[in-house]
Amino acid sequence: MNGKIKAVGGRVWASRLGKIVVAGFVVVAVGGGGAVAATTLAAPNSVDTAAIQDGAVTYPKIGLNSVASSRIQDGGVAWPDLAVDSVSGYKVKDGTIAEPDLSAGVVAKLNAPDGDVNGASTLKAAYNNVTVENVGGSWLTRKTDLGSFTLPAGTWVINASAKFSRTVADETDPLYQTRPQLAVRAFPTEANPFGQDFGTVMNTIAPYVNADMFGSDSKRVVLTGETTFTVAAFGYQDNRGSDDSGKIKLVNATVFVQQG
Repeated sequence: MNGKIKAVGGRVWASRLGKIVVAGFVVVAVGGGGAVAATTLAAPNSVDTAAIQDGAVTYPKIGLNSVASSRIQDGGVAWPDLAVDSVSGYKVKDGTIAEPDLSAGVVAKLNAPDGDVNGASTLKAAYNNVTVENVGGSWLTRKTDLGSFTLPAGTWVINASAKFSRTVADETDPLYQTRPQLAVRAFPTEANPFGQDFGTVMNTIAPYVNADMFGSDSKRVVLTGETTFTVAAFGYQDNRGSDDSGKIKLVNATVFVQQG
């Protein structure tokens, strides 16, 4: 070949073909008819990206901090590429996670009606300043009905609480104590018309005016279908009497439920 291979700035070697001048990474061959070719020489111990097969470079072959985030193509990092717990909550930008990004189970819980999310309590019943009309005798026929609420099938925790207060002193026989009661019941049958106990608040109350009694109760229940619960107030006297009827007031009572 009767031409020259040259580059601006670099080392020069003599050869039988003429002079070879290397400058940086670019070598230009100039023949008698002009430029013939140009090529880029790779740095030592490196290869051109075009020569790398897809999937040939994996995580263990990449040095720490060798790939800057600016070099990562949008969408290039997907869920399978992430290590377990590699992305924590504080690293997620507000507003970047939408419903399509969530699993079906999470979406179902977020869109569930009130009280259907684990840990979230829903008030199902509340009663205030109700006189306990009857104390003593049969609960079934003499209870003071307060109301009812309904729950769908599922596992539930029922939390009942109550505060009773005496409005009239018991002057008959203070040695016989009275126990006001808040009762949550369901599933009455012919064999058991009282139904099953799903919450009972009951304790003794002192015989003097303005004496208070507080209490709460929780029950966990598995329902196979929609169920209606009744709530009632009542009371019992140690002497099986009924002279405290109308002398005790249910100041307030609440029934909260949560899926459990």
